[in-house]
Amino acid sequence: MKLEKLYFIRHGETDLNLQQRCQGRQDISLNETGSEQMRRTAERLAGVRLDVIYSSPLRRAVESAEIVAEPRGMKTAALDWLNEIDHGALEGLNRAEADAAHPGLMNVWLERPHEAVFPGGETLADVERRALDGLLGLINSAEGNVALVTHQVMSGVARCAFLGLPLSSMWEDKLVNGDWFEFALDEETKTRIMSRRRPGF
Repeated sequence: MKLEKLYFIRHGETDLNLQQRCQGRQDISLNETGSEQMRRTAERLAGVRLDVIYSSPLRRAVESAEIVAEPRGMKTAALDWLNEIDHGALEGLNRAEADAAHPGLMNVWLERPHEAVFPGGETLADVERRALDGLLGLINSAEGNVALVTHQVMSGVARCAFLGLPLSSMWEDKLVNGDWFEFALDEETKTRIMSRRRPGF
């Protein structure tokens, strides 16, 4: 059996989401709302065959994956490449704090995300590199339907790769907490992803 579909699921809400802070690599658990969101997600996915469930190593994603897996009697495993973008010096800051510390950077991030450079962190191109490497690894090794419980930026970057869109489109069609993108792995899609991960990229 070959890899058929990927479900990129955004984790449930955390208190940092609620406070609109740059969450990035902050390792925080789901809040009560986030846990309930993921229980509803598990119910919505009840009729979908999932052969394996992976998550980002961050607690909010691991907990979200476990809620989806529990009624199925499945185990989950963490994949490092599913991690959220590293916001570097902006980690944990709200908009006002970020604007004071690094004027203009948040405007660039929200309006031209492909141009944003977080001091001590990652760029969107960095995220795309590890996303494409991870996707190619799954294409070469995974089978059936795979759930990937991850984060907003990783999901947005994956969407760009699957649809052949530039990274400047990353914020379009954003996932809310607990929602997902579904992608079928046909030959055209596989070729698009492989060509995007060009030599020297």
